[in-house]
Parts: sequence; structure tokens; C-alpha cells
Amino acid sequence: MDGGWLVSAYDMSERSAKERTDTLTKLGNRLMFHERLTELLANPDLANEGRGRSGR
Repeated sequence: MDGGWLVSAYDMSERSAKERTDTLTKLGNRLMFHERLTELLANPDLANEGRGRSGR
């Protein structure tokens, strides 16, 4: 391929669960944290879901 171009593209819009967790610890990583933080900032009521009636 003399004098040509090679272009590689990757769709970052669909990230797998594997990319959201650390392979060693199985804990969430920065990507998961950032996505969840963005979601909670957009809709703060989601922060209280799953915490029971007392909100604690």
C-alpha cells in the first residue's frame, strides 16, 4: 500500500460491561463512575432508589 491511507474506526458509543469493570478486582472503574455520576447529575431522584423508605 504505497502512498495510501489506512483508516481504523471504533464505535465508542456501545461499551461492554467488561470495559466498565476492573479485570482483577471486578470493581467499577472510572468509566463506570463517570457514567453513573453523569446519570445522577441529570436525574438526582435516582440517587434515592433502592435505599428503602427512610432514604438511608
